[in-house]
Amino acid sequence: MRQVRKGHVTIGRTNIMLCAMYMILLQPGIMARVPILSVILLYMKYMCYGLSLVFYVYQVTKTHLISKLEVVFLLFFSYTLLNTFLKGHFFNSDIDEVVQQLSLLFVTYYGLKMSTKATISTLNFVLNLLCLINVVSIILYPNGIFVQSNYYDLDIKYWFLGNRNPMSRFILISLSITLIHSFIYHNRVTLKHAILVVIHIVTIIYLNSITALLSTIFVILIALIHKQKPYSKHINIITFYISGIILSYLIVVNHIQYNFLDALSFLGRDVTLSGRDYVWARTIKVISQNFLFGRGFLEKTEIFRLIGASHPHNFFLWILFHSGLMGLLLYSYIIVTVSNMVKVHMSAFYIRICFAVISSLFIMGIAESLTQMPLIFTIFSIADHLTKEVTTEIVKSTNSFHDTQLSKKRHILLIR
Repeated sequence: MRQVRKGHVTIGRTNIMLCAMYMILLQPGIMARVPILSVILLYMKYMCYGLSLVFYVYQVTKTHLISKLEVVFLLFFSYTLLNTFLKGHFFNSDIDEVVQQLSLLFVTYYGLKMSTKATISTLNFVLNLLCLINVVSIILYPNGIFVQSNYYDLDIKYWFLGNRNPMSRFILISLSITLIHSFIYHNRVTLKHAILVVIHIVTIIYLNSITALLSTIFVILIALIHKQKPYSKHINIITFYISGIILSYLIVVNHIQYNFLDALSFLGRDVTLSGRDYVWARTIKVISQNFLFGRGFLEKTEIFRLIGASHPHNFFLWILFHSGLMGLLLYSYIIVTVSNMVKVHMSAFYIRICFAVISSLFIMGIAESLTQMPLIFTIFSIADHLTKEVTTEIVKSTNSFHDTQLSKKRHILLIR
């Protein structure tokens, strides 16, 4: 990789190419309000969809390396896209979001196979740049750059990175990548990274997104206190995934939230969770009619006609809605695969960050569908690659120790 030195920062071709592709694929929705620019960026994004696939296939054929998680991802996305195509709903905004997630996954795996540090540092730079521009937009326009009415005729404020919920989820991923980057490069949280983390947390608090705030607190706590000890051997990603499903069932079907009126009042939420119980009831009815394979990805207007919202406001219901039981089983296999990899190396700080942010998704997923979250699977790919690197380092360290011991024994024999 040819590199250009600028001060103490090393910028390589890989960094530049990845930066360009991440910036295009993660272009903020506000760009769509600039007529000519939006058309150019749209075509550039479609071009990146194709390039990401070409680069990924090239790197896999060149290295002959493909992980088990990559195979499971390919199965999941192939099923999701084919299922929607066969149902005749292939060209719409939601399926575009799926292709965007897949393209970001391809770009990240391609970069990680080239250089772990280059990929992590580039992604960290892009995410923090976008988040800092977003902070400036909030400071300059506290009431939103523009306001748009949703399906319920409620005025929604939009800033550089969109409205508060998708923005909060984006910031959570950025916060996690910042911590991972800090420990990969410095093996500690530097002052610069600590300031960025504080900015991210303050932004989430300002946006008043309860699910994102709880998830952020969870990520920080788990990253700081969780260790791989005998008493915690059952605390893994699968545990939180199953807990999310169980809590979703208790809230969506059994309505246990009615027993916690005081807690909901303290959080500023009503017993219907802003009308979610109505949406959940209608979603369950639609799912029951297409339980095995789901309805595929539909236009938002059609989804609203069916369930009374643009999405079900529950991650597990959302998977069942568009991909059915088959989709949920494939997604569960992804969770089992990544959980088994991560739990072995929980002593590494950046692996704990991956564990924490992936687990936190299932906390948010109880009341959110996690739509408009393009980087949702990228953190999985980073966890996949980092666990392999930790394993490789352990093997090298073990081999080095054995070589040292063997050398000492030979030296003693020679002396004798």
